[in-house]
Amino acid sequence: MEAVPGCNHLYRRGAVYWFRRRVPGDVAKSLGTSQWRLSLGTKDFDEAKRLARLRSVSTDQQITVVRARNMGKVSPPLSKQEAEKLAQSWIADVLEWDEAFRLGRPGEIKSAALWLEEEAANYRETLGTLDTAAVAQEVAETLAKAGLWYPSGDPSRNQIALALLKARVRLVELMERRLGGEVVEVATPVIMSPAPSLPVGMTVAELVAAFRAERVARHGEESTDRKYSHIFSGLEEALGNSKPIRSITRADIREVRTLLQRVPKFATRRYPGLTLSEAAERADEDGGERIAPTTVNTYLQNLAAVFNWAVGEELLDRNPAQGMALSASPNVQRRGFTTEELQRLFNGMAPLAEGEQPWRFWIPALALFSGARAGELAALRKADFVIIDGVQCMRFTKFDDRGRRIEGRSLKTEASARTVPIHRAVLDAGLMDYVATLADHSGLAFPSLQPGPDGKASHYLSKWFGDFRQDMGVGDPATPFHSFRHGFRDATREAGIPGEIADMLGGWTTQGIATQYGNKGRVALLSRELAKVSYAPFTLPLPAPPRTPLDALPKDRRT
Repeated sequence: MEAVPGCNHLYRRGAVYWFRRRVPGDVAKSLGTSQWRLSLGTKDFDEAKRLARLRSVSTDQQITVVRARNMGKVSPPLSKQEAEKLAQSWIADVLEWDEAFRLGRPGEIKSAALWLEEEAANYRETLGTLDTAAVAQEVAETLAKAGLWYPSGDPSRNQIALALLKARVRLVELMERRLGGEVVEVATPVIMSPAPSLPVGMTVAELVAAFRAERVARHGEESTDRKYSHIFSGLEEALGNSKPIRSITRADIREVRTLLQRVPKFATRRYPGLTLSEAAERADEDGGERIAPTTVNTYLQNLAAVFNWAVGEELLDRNPAQGMALSASPNVQRRGFTTEELQRLFNGMAPLAEGEQPWRFWIPALALFSGARAGELAALRKADFVIIDGVQCMRFTKFDDRGRRIEGRSLKTEASARTVPIHRAVLDAGLMDYVATLADHSGLAFPSLQPGPDGKASHYLSKWFGDFRQDMGVGDPATPFHSFRHGFRDATREAGIPGEIADMLGGWTTQGIATQYGNKGRVALLSRELAKVSYAPFTLPLPAPPRTPLDALPKDRRT
């Protein structure tokens, strides 16, 4: 299906035009779908544009209705005349559908006549008894199409229900005339002016609530609060809960940024129960240390993510927080490990390969000789160790062997998806002997590494490594686990490996000459270049033969 340039939501499959539109995340659950997708039934471009515009208006109104309902925002009351216009539009829609369905199908007149025979008496009876429940479905659909929402029992719902009861009887009369051979013109549907679009009036508080709900559903409450609680508080304190988000300017974002710069370190622990502004004032009095500029920038990036989400959900046309990060230098410049530091670390980690937490040796060893990220390595499965043309490789992917998405698996960038050879030093240390002890082919390669509060196994990996290197006398704050990645980059340069090849090995990018090779040729190329990586005079120590991991043993054999 090919998008038609310059036409919103209009696509073409072959010669036929289609309407296709993503349903905003905060609306999708209520509508039970993530996408509107339907054929417009025409090959004519101008007609397709007209129909697509009508569908765009209709879906805009559905979005408005769902958001209004979710937030309890009732539409303006319906007058009798407005209800009758909506009912007339409903009649026109049904007649238009009947005409389109039966055109060129003369045999369908029998079906139409049978429907008329069955429903005529029913429609007249429900009008006579004023049974509004009989048109509940029509009421819901008609209001949604008009972009209106009223709670159950609202007088406007009764108004439109009565109009539709009458409209059904008029429809029967018109259908009887049409089936009898009379000309029944299809009146042009009356398109009511859409109700005031909710996004125009969406407030800061509503944006925070909508974004938080979606992120909690995807990433959990702990992760959302940890990364965004200061952002939410900063927005609401600096701009106010009731400020419409479409009125937010870059000057407003600068106010939020100024507040975040004043937030003291460990604010919630040091000043429990206080707002960010109150905590900042207390820190002014106490001389308390503020959060680092790099932390402020992280918050600003998350703030930009909130507004990017709003743009994607068509709540905003632009992102007012884009490019508002501070131009500050980091307090710490990360680096790779020195030879002496590597010797200390791996002399301490080698014995751990035969313990109950073998990942404490294998993940750092793989990181040192591949440059892979902590999260990538922690998420590896046994099935991710593969042989291509005789080369032992590991693959970082979001999909299993059948092409299905692996639950909970994510990659930082598109370039992160890659298949790379495993360095001979790690293979000689016995990595594949360890992998062979894993019972579950589709299970995790390091099952004893438990996920953290954020659901990611890299949480405890990073925490453990930070404590471990301190114990080993490698306490420089410039050497977190990510230093393995920095060191690998340096090692590729020292080995004279072309930048494009190094980028592919480490998942920095997939652009350049290396992409000209096929998968098989690429693995051979990467393997030849990876073999050049060395940290001499450091050599990876050989651990003792691996034991079967505790998690792989039957419960009755665990001790």
